[in-house]
Amino acid sequence: MFANVGDCGALREAVYPLAVEQGLQGVTVAVRTAAVYPLEYLQCVLAGMQGAEAEALAGVLAERYRAGDTHAVLLDLWVTNGSRTFAQVNLRRASVAAASQLFAPSAVIGGRAEVVLNSGEGRSLSILVTLRNTVGETTGPLTLTVEAPLVGGQPVAGRYQLFIPLP
Repeated sequence: MFANVGDCGALREAVYPLAVEQGLQGVTVAVRTAAVYPLEYLQCVLAGMQGAEAEALAGVLAERYRAGDTHAVLLDLWVTNGSRTFAQVNLRRASVAAASQLFAPSAVIGGRAEVVLNSGEGRSLSILVTLRNTVGETTGPLTLTVEAPLVGGQPVAGRYQLFIPLP
């Protein structure tokens, strides 16, 4: 494959600072940054890095590229619990909608897919989503949907829907 990251060519990353958040019963999911990459570029960068995690992620991205996906989007999240008891947010069944299509996360980075928070606690993590864009060079706007949290072990009605205004 690629011997090092320098083999991947010029930097092809678009980073967008965001302040998109939604709270349900004191538990907030916020998107702070979105980074968008052509899928083959990010796969090349990860393949040129050291470590089992980078290699595994590069393998997942290679599979998604062969399946026809064109872009990788890394969403940096900040999940907080302002309720009086523990809370759990499950990112395992999260989805991203783009161009009338629905995509599941390929990986959760910096934490587990099931985020458990004590009262007053916050946690930073990222989700990586690959998607197929058949319209143009960019991903366009996205919508991140996450199931409502469990608060004190009890389900909360609703769901998080965060509109991410990407070009």
